[in-house]
Amino acid sequence: MTTPRFPELIDQPLDPAWPLAVAAQHTVLGYFRRVLESRNAARSGECVEGVHQLRVAARRTRTALQTFTHIWGEDDTRAFAKPLARLASSFGPARDLD
Repeated sequence: MTTPRFPELIDQPLDPAWPLAVAAQHTVLGYFRRVLESRNAARSGECVEGVHQLRVAARRTRTALQTFTHIWGEDDTRAFAKPLARLASSFGPARDLD
């Protein structure tokens, strides 16, 4: 499985001149990319650090979504934050065994 390619903007450093909505999207997508990059290592179980990195990235993505709730609205924020919370908690037992 390959990681989807995000828009070119995501590969640029955060620019304070960007409108808030663009900066918020950049932040959330950057954290979400880390979730995707960590998932194979977490699933394989070869490295306990993969589980940790996935859980941290999921938590940071959720926090960024909640920080910018006023941009996307509570319903949309909740719709994306809940699956991230479930993903992170599903790896909780593996992390506890570490």
